[in-house]
Amino acid sequence: MEEIIAREDNLIEQEKPTIVEPIKTRDNRIDIIKAIAIILMVIGHAIEGNMPTYLEYTHNFIYSFHMAVFFMASGFCFKEDSVKDGKSYLRFFWKKVKSLYIPYVLFNVACLLLNNVFVSLNLYGQEMYTQSFPIKQILKAFILSGGATPFGGATWFLRTLFIISVAHGTLIFLIKKIRYGEVFIIIVAIICLLIYCLSQLNMVSIPFIIIPCCSAYVEFAMGVAVNKLKNKLTFNFILNIIVSIISCGLLICVLFVKEYLFALINIFVGVIVCPILGWMMLWCLADIINKGKSWLVKSLCYIGKNTMFIVLWHFVFFKPVSLIYIMVCKLPIERLAEHPVLFTETYWLWIVYTIVSIALCLLLREVYYLVKTKIINVINKKKVKV
Repeated sequence: MEEIIAREDNLIEQEKPTIVEPIKTRDNRIDIIKAIAIILMVIGHAIEGNMPTYLEYTHNFIYSFHMAVFFMASGFCFKEDSVKDGKSYLRFFWKKVKSLYIPYVLFNVACLLLNNVFVSLNLYGQEMYTQSFPIKQILKAFILSGGATPFGGATWFLRTLFIISVAHGTLIFLIKKIRYGEVFIIIVAIICLLIYCLSQLNMVSIPFIIIPCCSAYVEFAMGVAVNKLKNKLTFNFILNIIVSIISCGLLICVLFVKEYLFALINIFVGVIVCPILGWMMLWCLADIINKGKSWLVKSLCYIGKNTMFIVLWHFVFFKPVSLIYIMVCKLPIERLAEHPVLFTETYWLWIVYTIVSIALCLLLREVYYLVKTKIINVINKKKVKV
């Protein structure tokens, strides 16, 4: 009798359907948003030397949201499971060290060590020449309290993102057992916003490293909140177009009236309103693109996945464009030191700067991974022989 029951139990177990965990796929829309934002960042830097009225408006429009969108995207992608226990927290921390801290330090230290070489090549101005070894600046780079260089001007983003990512991950790890943990995160974000407002109103003195971290953490927290609402932010094609256009229109209107607002409201608009409108515009635009031509989706996703190379190297790759322009127009070679781009009245030059710089950054990425792969293969072959 017991054998019969055991057989029946086995049959029941075999008949139970196997539950397959759904495979988590990367959200193309986030990569597309990052790609558009990084292209806008390069455009924003490229037009700094060519600023007629219409480009000045373009510059202000880009700067009202483009970096804030990056912080929101980072918050959007944050997973609480990544810090669910001590082991996963250490993995999370090391991942941030590898992807943000090490690139920031290595790039800026290399630029500091090569500073006088850059001056001799007219890549930097003569005022950048230093007679002493830059040990103080190098130490500042290591402890994230400065040490940035002209070529590393955009690396403040890596430093800030590292600080707020680790801070948020640590906060989630410490409060994960608290019943109202989400409320605590909101309180921290409000405190950061308050500190930022007080610093901008010159009511308190705060280290310059902390100020961008405060505004960035608010935007990071907004990204976390948007992730929880993403299902409600998925629209059809027509609605995506409408929301994107309305968000863009409101953003332009806000920029025009911003200077007439009280200082406190102006700060609030810059930290909260503009990033949200910019996010909604790019989110809907990314959703439209994601449902369109595959070549465009693949191209933007490729750029979005490799923003690190563009952040680090786009200032460096502005220089070949400047050099060619100087040679063609027979300008003094000393003008190559103009940063970030040549100050000229050739208003279309920003287009060349943008295209060439991004293309060379991505080419460098391909060369880097090609060399890295070959080195790893050689090392593995030697290990096999041993």
